[in-house]
Amino acid sequence: MKQLLKHLLPAIVMISLVSCGGGGTVASGGSGGTGISTGSISGFGSIFVNGIEFDISGATLERNGTAGASENEFELGEVVFIQGSIDTDSGTGVATTVSYDEILRGPVTNDNPTSSSIEVLGQQVLVLPSTVLQLTGVLTDLDTSSIVEVSGYYNANRNLVATRIVEITSGIASIEAKLFVSSIDTNPSPDELVSNGLTVTLADLSHVSPDDLVQVEAASGALSGLTLTATSVTVIQPANLAQGTEIELEGIVTTYITPENFFVNVIEVDATGIDPALTALIALNVRVEVEGVINASGILVADSLEIKDEEEDVQLEVSGEISDKKTVPDRVTVQGNDYVIITGTPDASDLHGDTFDSLQTGHCVHIHAFDDSGDFIIEELERKDDPCNGDNGEIEGTVSYANGSTGELTVNGTTVITDITEVTTTFRGPNDNPISPESFFNSISIDSTEIHAYGSYNSGTGEFSATDIMIED
Repeated sequence: MKQLLKHLLPAIVMISLVSCGGGGTVASGGSGGTGISTGSISGFGSIFVNGIEFDISGATLERNGTAGASENEFELGEVVFIQGSIDTDSGTGVATTVSYDEILRGPVTNDNPTSSSIEVLGQQVLVLPSTVLQLTGVLTDLDTSSIVEVSGYYNANRNLVATRIVEITSGIASIEAKLFVSSIDTNPSPDELVSNGLTVTLADLSHVSPDDLVQVEAASGALSGLTLTATSVTVIQPANLAQGTEIELEGIVTTYITPENFFVNVIEVDATGIDPALTALIALNVRVEVEGVINASGILVADSLEIKDEEEDVQLEVSGEISDKKTVPDRVTVQGNDYVIITGTPDASDLHGDTFDSLQTGHCVHIHAFDDSGDFIIEELERKDDPCNGDNGEIEGTVSYANGSTGELTVNGTTVITDITEVTTTFRGPNDNPISPESFFNSISIDSTEIHAYGSYNSGTGEFSATDIMIED
């Protein structure tokens, strides 16, 4: 069964974009029900959000408050708000409206960014391995002459956790920001509000209070140092969710009361029905996924809770022919890289019945490994019955170099060649759906994005030619 979503006020849409940016589905009607989906785009060929493929062929597409956008304008990692119908049995939906609105658009305000954070309009922006970056160089190249657009959501410390950062080189017509108010002062003229490191001035801010979430607009040249002369400041009101609304919400714990009572983004959660061993892990800024139903008090009563791990090991996966064997330590060479075999410990490599001695050059193997300070340690190795010929090769790992103009990448130290004309290579997003080569390379964040490619390895050139390549979720 499919039902049409109820319309929401623009202010509610705005707070959903800001506060539910980590991902989340609001639905009613059970397995055949409909809902509101807010989350970052994970794929195209329609639009994929929170695992649902939305048909947007008949939808109104809006970007930054302006209708009439095209599908090609939406990018991976952008947090969008979708109204429409959802068929959870098939994992598909039909969107009536797709809206995107950035959280920050304006200058970088610190000349010393790191690989994990930058400052934009006085706000600290946190960069995770999952953050999609579209930059002319690397993150640390940004300085106070740089202008960026950031999509994401705020954490408990009111720092912005970025899902996508885009460097804007063509200039902007205006500065826009959604900010939490740290303090307000109506004694000077004009009035002033402070948000983290930024001071915003406007003739009248009597409608604003500390802790409000506000939307600030200003002319493109209105920032002087860390003082912004605004043209408007609007208070964003939180959404009121109806009793019985079913929610799947991914985000971070922004307020902690007890292990069973906390807020994810701006939604209060009652987790008394969850295993205490799991709720004991709840703390501020922990990333979670919660499913449940809104009760009469507007609280999400959880029936499912998952703790998300942001510190997972860097995992590698490769299929190919053993071209060499070496000892001290025992290791095999596949696609030009050495993979170490661990024996005699509880963490010994699982060789599926093989031993180092039984493995021979020419054997076709599939390896799961992890990067230990530059050494590739085998967790699992399985020998294939079929020879490694044709497109039987496979490689998976973190991208350390990418060039969208030539279609080349470096993964696990191996050069991966793609065909950006799409004659011999298919490019895919995180949900296995085809995307353009441009979208693929624009979505790559060096040293954080993981890809999975199928194709063939040329031992003579040391290159892997990909016939199918996908960004890992």
